[in-house]
Amino acid sequence: SASSRHDPPIATVGRTCAIRCANHHSGFGTFSGVSFPIKSGHFELEPFMKAVRIHQFGGPEVLKLVRRPIPATPLVGSGEVLIRVRAAGINRPDVLQRQGLYPVPPGASDLPGLEVAGEIIGGDVTHPDNVFSLEVGSRVCALIAGGGYAEYCIAPVAQCLPVPKGLSDV
Repeated sequence: SASSRHDPPIATVGRTCAIRCANHHSGFGTFSGVSFPIKSGHFELEPFMKAVRIHQFGGPEVLKLVRRPIPATPLVGSGEVLIRVRAAGINRPDVLQRQGLYPVPPGASDLPGLEVAGEIIGGDVTHPDNVFSLEVGSRVCALIAGGGYAEYCIAPVAQCLPVPKGLSDV
């Protein structure tokens, strides 16, 4: 029966994807544009990322670490890209939002974070708004409507700039 089977261990792959491994298969797999190595067997991908959300309004102590689904890779034609976030800025609107004085813009993520730096890992890099010829793998900084306090976020490609060579993401 299913309840008597032994579940294989969950192995963390990269920063956010976890997989259950059994036997007999190896190669490479992807989920939402996030690549991960396949070492063996049957996989049940748990496509979650770490994120910081505002639990209630108040001081910095109301920020809580949570698990959220990794955003789906934007479709071609959307003008959006998926960024693996390496750094996020903290700015006045984030503080005001945490204090309950700045509402989340309509349609934006409920997660704070309006500025990010990281790497494009998927999405619509062929869109005409991609004036810097960014590609999957490009290091970028971006202005977004919200969601930057997470390991992955969606950004309009028109709001992404290449990180100059020699500069870190921080």
